[in-house]
Amino acid sequence: MRCQLALLAVATLLTLSALTCTSQCTPNNWRLESLLEVRASGVVDAIVYGEYLVIAFSNSTITCYNQEGHVKWRTVISGRGAPLLVREVEPQGLVVVTSEGWVGLLSPEGREVNWSRLRLDKTILRKGPVLTTYSSGILVIAVGRHAFIFELPSLIKAGPSENVINKFLKCTLNPDGSKVFMLGINTFCHICLEEDERLILIRSVKARDYAIRVKLSRVKDVGASRDMDRVSVAHWSRIVEYRIVSGKLIREWNRSLPIEAKEWKSWGFSPNGRLFHFIYSDGELLKVCVVDIDHRSVNSYSLIEGGPSLNVESLIDDDGRMLAVVLDPVSRSATLILLDISRRLRALTSIDEFVRVKFSKRGLLVIGSRKVELVRLVESRSESRLVHVIVRVVDDRGSPVVNATVALNSTLLPTSSEGMVEQLFEPGFYVISATAPHYKPVRLLRFLNSNTSITIVLKRLYTLRIKGVYDNGSTPPICSLKLYTDDHVLWSGMAVNCSLTYEVEGGNYTVEIMVGDDVVKRAYKVDDDCTLQLLLRGLFTANITVVDKDGRRVESAFVTLLSENRSKLLELEGAQHVVKLPRGVYEVVVSAPGYGEERVKLRIEDVRNLVVTLKKLEERKEPSEKKPEEPLPITSIAVALIATLIILILLAFYRFRVSRASSSSR
Repeated sequence: MRCQLALLAVATLLTLSALTCTSQCTPNNWRLESLLEVRASGVVDAIVYGEYLVIAFSNSTITCYNQEGHVKWRTVISGRGAPLLVREVEPQGLVVVTSEGWVGLLSPEGREVNWSRLRLDKTILRKGPVLTTYSSGILVIAVGRHAFIFELPSLIKAGPSENVINKFLKCTLNPDGSKVFMLGINTFCHICLEEDERLILIRSVKARDYAIRVKLSRVKDVGASRDMDRVSVAHWSRIVEYRIVSGKLIREWNRSLPIEAKEWKSWGFSPNGRLFHFIYSDGELLKVCVVDIDHRSVNSYSLIEGGPSLNVESLIDDDGRMLAVVLDPVSRSATLILLDISRRLRALTSIDEFVRVKFSKRGLLVIGSRKVELVRLVESRSESRLVHVIVRVVDDRGSPVVNATVALNSTLLPTSSEGMVEQLFEPGFYVISATAPHYKPVRLLRFLNSNTSITIVLKRLYTLRIKGVYDNGSTPPICSLKLYTDDHVLWSGMAVNCSLTYEVEGGNYTVEIMVGDDVVKRAYKVDDDCTLQLLLRGLFTANITVVDKDGRRVESAFVTLLSENRSKLLELEGAQHVVKLPRGVYEVVVSAPGYGEERVKLRIEDVRNLVVTLKKLEERKEPSEKKPEEPLPITSIAVALIATLIILILLAFYRFRVSRASSSSR
């Protein structure tokens, strides 16, 4: 969000009168005065250009509204994607960056002047953010790991592009547009990223002529001076000012910071690097520490009470004026804090839920997906009037919550039978909370300067009792238990007696219990107080040993473990095995080359030691007397036929000789 806040408007916004205070002061009465409001869906970005409000929509339309909210002009970007960003480049007009990688210049009247194509992957553009800076006709656009330099109004390249391995974090130009300062991440090394390694470079716009190009570690932010001859670096625990001499950084000033970077909520340099600030929590106070580089001083100021759970976005200008947007993640309400450090002036106000905030010379621009509003802060003249505050507490079904406790700072009030409290309070900043048994507490941050009615919705909490038991009714003395949803883990740890009682909102939850290697997981829908019991079968150790008749291990054995319904559970090879099994009856099948197969029933009720003895195949054969082999019937028949055939041949031969002899004697 820091990249989207315009520092130029802070000076104008803080020219409003405020109440003089010490470093911990009471806020004056302020209210938001609406200058212009436009309601429309699909808002992508918005800016103030002169006296007009310009809004970019997701349907590729850019519309300009006058002070009365009427359309002055409308431009449809066809064939170039939807706008991602719009910014003013006075007096040239407006610059538009689209989802298809186009950069366009529109005239102040909305006419398309020129277009240029960014040579990069479209997915990089959609991931964002898109960084832009403009000065003296030079436009720099940095997206992901690429930075492009253009000349306006032609939108031709003003100099070679710049690239880093990972991504760019910041870019600025000097007043005449001749030098550009860039801060980036030039590594994907995990250790380097954890060490906040940053690439600092200052180069000529027209060429890759570097005044400095160096990597430093443990860097949170870097600011460059107006003439870009010095850089100030905010390290984890100190701030250092360097002078640039012959491409090297010469240390000129070094100062330790009172709070280390891991405690910072928001931080940043002013545009010309004169001031650095960071916001942190000090107990229930939200404070800002400001480092004045020019005067070599470090000072802290109290902002509001709020505690460590607040989200903060902030910026500071070179004149010592700081703006912070404090977001309450519970109520999604926002508080704006304007602090003039030099004059010790501070102003507070609250606004409703919003998506982004920008600043212009005319005031504060609140940008939502369905509404854009230009507002300014004005002082309320009702100085000492008490404000009438009504707080109504209801459950998620809209019914009043009776006897809930509502706290406005230190004032505790019980709700009536209608779920309401009402009382008069001094104007000021209040932390409003509501609690009730079996409901999720809610806290809001509001600046009360007028009669206000607030509705707080408490979500019902149901008691979920979780218990893990074995199938024999016994309870594990301890187990690993985890309760979670699709989004996050609610509870995780070791549960004594394998039980947990936890209050949850209505919805779907998953419970996971682990005892040893036994894991049981169950999904459950909670819509009332309930008890969830998970059945653990328990795992017992079985030691299986395969030996021969002499007690020697058979290392070539194959062991197959079958369930009671004869489905295969395990296949093991070797003579010694340790397996963990739930209670039940199993069959162990053991075999080995040269040995017969053995089948053994295994009943698991506790730790078991099973020894299976294999017998060699020859030992398993019973002795028997050898009987003479009887000829097969077919063999006997064949022999008889051959003998008969021989006799017939001999008989035929004999008759032939006799008949021949008789013929010769005649």
